[in-house]
Amino acid sequence: MNTHWKIFNIVNLICLTLIIGFISVNLYFYERPSDYLFYVVIFSIILVVTTNCIHNISLTKLCVTGEKMILGRKILFWILLILFAAIIFFFVYLTYDEIERDLRYNTYGRKVRLKYLLQFLSISVTGLYISGAQVVLFFKTRRSYQSLLSSSVDEIGNQ
Repeated sequence: MNTHWKIFNIVNLICLTLIIGFISVNLYFYERPSDYLFYVVIFSIILVVTTNCIHNISLTKLCVTGEKMILGRKILFWILLILFAAIIFFFVYLTYDEIERDLRYNTYGRKVRLKYLLQFLSISVTGLYISGAQVVLFFKTRRSYQSLLSSSVDEIGNQ
Protein backbone atom coordinates (compact mmCIF):
# COMPACT_ATOMS: atom_id res chain seq x y z
CA MET A 1 0.00 0.00 0.00
CA ASN A 2 1.26 3.45 -0.92
CA THR A 3 2.34 5.79 1.90
CA HIS A 4 -0.29 8.31 0.80
CA TRP A 5 -3.08 5.82 1.48
CA LYS A 6 -1.57 4.81 4.83
CA ILE A 7 -1.66 8.48 5.83
CA PHE A 8 -5.23 8.64 4.51
CA ASN A 9 -6.23 5.73 6.77
CA ILE A 10 -4.58 7.38 9.78
CA VAL A 11 -6.31 10.71 9.06
CA ASN A 12 -9.64 8.86 8.83
CA LEU A 13 -9.08 7.42 12.29
CA ILE A 14 -7.99 10.83 13.63
CA CYS A 15 -11.08 12.53 12.20
CA LEU A 16 -13.31 9.82 13.63
CA THR A 17 -11.70 10.26 17.06
CA LEU A 18 -11.91 14.06 16.91
CA ILE A 19 -15.59 14.24 15.99
CA ILE A 20 -16.74 11.54 18.41
CA GLY A 21 -14.57 13.01 21.16
CA PHE A 22 -15.80 16.55 20.53
CA ILE A 23 -19.44 15.50 20.63
CA SER A 24 -18.98 13.22 23.63
CA VAL A 25 -17.13 15.78 25.74
CA ASN A 26 -19.68 18.49 24.99
CA LEU A 27 -22.59 16.19 25.76
CA TYR A 28 -20.98 15.14 29.04
CA PHE A 29 -19.92 18.52 30.42
CA TYR A 30 -22.64 20.86 29.24
CA GLU A 31 -26.38 20.97 29.73
CA ARG A 32 -28.18 18.73 27.30
CA PRO A 33 -31.42 19.81 25.70
CA SER A 34 -34.50 17.66 26.14
CA ASP A 35 -35.32 17.84 22.43
CA TYR A 36 -35.21 14.45 20.69
CA LEU A 37 -34.36 16.02 17.34
CA PHE A 38 -31.05 17.17 18.83
CA TYR A 39 -30.14 13.58 19.70
CA VAL A 40 -31.21 12.31 16.29
CA VAL A 41 -28.93 14.85 14.59
CA ILE A 42 -26.00 14.00 16.90
CA PHE A 43 -26.50 10.26 16.39
CA SER A 44 -26.75 10.68 12.61
CA ILE A 45 -23.53 12.75 12.54
CA ILE A 46 -21.69 10.05 14.48
CA LEU A 47 -23.19 7.32 12.28
CA VAL A 48 -22.27 9.07 8.99
CA VAL A 49 -18.71 9.89 10.10
CA THR A 50 -18.10 6.39 11.45
CA THR A 51 -19.51 4.68 8.37
CA ASN A 52 -17.62 6.99 6.01
CA CYS A 53 -14.27 6.52 7.74
CA ILE A 54 -14.61 2.74 7.93
CA HIS A 55 -15.78 2.63 4.30
CA ASN A 56 -12.73 4.67 3.25
CA ILE A 57 -10.39 2.28 5.05
CA SER A 58 -12.03 -0.69 3.35
CA LEU A 59 -11.80 1.09 -0.02
CA THR A 60 -8.04 1.50 0.36
CA LYS A 61 -7.81 -2.26 0.86
CA LEU A 62 -9.96 -2.73 -2.26
CA CYS A 63 -7.66 -0.42 -4.22
CA VAL A 64 -4.60 -2.47 -3.24
CA THR A 65 -6.16 -5.79 -4.23
CA GLY A 66 -7.56 -4.37 -7.49
CA GLU A 67 -11.03 -5.79 -7.00
CA LYS A 68 -14.06 -4.37 -8.79
CA MET A 69 -16.35 -2.00 -6.94
CA ILE A 70 -19.95 -3.13 -7.26
CA LEU A 71 -22.72 -0.66 -8.04
CA GLY A 72 -24.15 -0.69 -4.51
CA ARG A 73 -20.77 0.24 -3.09
CA LYS A 74 -20.39 3.07 -5.61
CA ILE A 75 -23.79 4.47 -4.64
CA LEU A 76 -22.92 4.15 -0.94
CA PHE A 77 -19.62 5.91 -1.63
CA TRP A 78 -21.25 8.95 -3.21
CA ILE A 79 -24.01 9.18 -0.59
CA LEU A 80 -21.46 9.02 2.23
CA LEU A 81 -19.25 11.58 0.49
CA ILE A 82 -22.12 14.06 0.16
CA LEU A 83 -23.26 13.61 3.76
CA PHE A 84 -19.70 13.74 5.12
CA ALA A 85 -18.92 16.86 3.08
CA ALA A 86 -22.08 18.53 4.44
CA ILE A 87 -20.98 17.76 8.01
CA ILE A 88 -17.46 19.03 7.36
CA PHE A 89 -18.73 22.23 5.73
CA PHE A 90 -20.85 22.76 8.83
CA PHE A 91 -17.68 22.49 10.93
CA VAL A 92 -15.88 24.86 8.53
CA TYR A 93 -18.71 27.35 8.99
CA LEU A 94 -18.46 26.99 12.78
CA THR A 95 -14.71 27.59 12.58
CA TYR A 96 -15.27 30.75 10.55
CA ASP A 97 -18.01 31.87 12.94
CA GLU A 98 -15.75 31.31 15.98
CA ILE A 99 -12.90 33.28 14.42
CA GLU A 100 -15.21 36.13 13.47
CA ARG A 101 -16.81 36.24 16.92
CA ASP A 102 -13.42 36.11 18.61
CA LEU A 103 -12.11 39.01 16.52
CA ARG A 104 -15.27 41.07 16.94
CA TYR A 105 -15.78 40.65 20.68
CA ASN A 106 -13.12 40.48 23.33
CA THR A 107 -14.74 37.93 25.58
CA TYR A 108 -13.75 36.73 29.01
CA GLY A 109 -13.64 33.04 28.12
CA ARG A 110 -10.60 33.24 25.87
CA LYS A 111 -9.23 29.79 26.81
CA VAL A 112 -12.57 28.13 26.18
CA ARG A 113 -12.89 29.90 22.82
CA LEU A 114 -9.37 28.87 21.85
CA LYS A 115 -10.16 25.27 22.74
CA TYR A 116 -13.28 25.29 20.56
CA LEU A 117 -11.46 27.04 17.76
CA LEU A 118 -8.70 24.41 17.76
CA GLN A 119 -11.26 21.60 17.80
CA PHE A 120 -13.28 23.09 14.94
CA LEU A 121 -10.12 23.86 12.97
CA SER A 122 -8.66 20.36 13.38
CA ILE A 123 -11.95 18.69 12.44
CA SER A 124 -12.30 21.00 9.43
CA VAL A 125 -8.77 20.41 8.15
CA THR A 126 -8.90 16.62 8.52
CA GLY A 127 -12.39 16.50 7.02
CA LEU A 128 -11.45 18.58 4.00
CA TYR A 129 -8.39 16.39 3.41
CA ILE A 130 -10.53 13.25 3.65
CA SER A 131 -13.17 14.62 1.27
CA GLY A 132 -10.58 15.47 -1.37
CA ALA A 133 -8.62 12.25 -1.01
CA GLN A 134 -11.84 10.23 -1.01
CA VAL A 135 -12.68 11.35 -4.55
CA VAL A 136 -9.12 10.55 -5.67
CA LEU A 137 -9.43 7.12 -4.03
CA PHE A 138 -12.64 6.38 -5.92
CA PHE A 139 -11.09 7.09 -9.31
CA LYS A 140 -7.85 5.32 -8.39
CA THR A 141 -9.78 2.20 -7.38
CA ARG A 142 -11.62 2.26 -10.68
CA ARG A 143 -8.40 2.81 -12.63
CA SER A 144 -6.52 0.05 -10.80
CA TYR A 145 -9.31 -2.43 -11.56
CA GLN A 146 -9.32 -1.45 -15.25
CA SER A 147 -5.53 -1.76 -15.52
CA LEU A 148 -5.60 -5.14 -13.75
CA LEU A 149 -8.34 -6.31 -16.11
CA SER A 150 -6.49 -5.13 -19.22
CA SER A 151 -3.22 -6.73 -18.06
CA SER A 152 -5.08 -10.00 -17.50
CA VAL A 153 -6.56 -9.84 -20.99
CA ASP A 154 -3.11 -9.07 -22.47
CA GLU A 155 -1.62 -11.97 -20.54
CA ILE A 156 -4.26 -14.34 -21.86
CA GLY A 157 -3.68 -13.02 -25.39
CA ASN A 158 0.09 -13.64 -25.11
CA GLN A 159 -0.32 -17.29 -24.17
